[in-house]
Amino acid sequence: MNISNRYIGKWNFKDDINGRVHILQITKTLNILIDNRELPGKIVHLDEKELLFLDTYGYHLRVDVSEDRPISLFDEADNQVYPVTRCENLGKTEVTKGK
Repeated sequence: MNISNRYIGKWNFKDDINGRVHILQITKTLNILIDNRELPGKIVHLDEKELLFLDTYGYHLRVDVSEDRPISLFDEADNQVYPVTRCENLGKTEVTKGK
């Protein structure tokens, strides 16, 4: 399996501070989108356990993988770790726009 394939997809996570559910999307070209907005920046590290993205403000987003699928998102700007699940598992939870 290509290492990048385990990251590709749409994942949801909930911000417990404001109660919003967000969508993290990682494209086949490894672009990072949150709530359908592409984040400017670049991938600075990629292996079988983590994808590390550096945004233009100098903050990192880290996607951690276990059993070939993302399990969490660490946002350095908020100093928060968010568990992630596939969007197909979203159910009836409303997704909000914006971050």
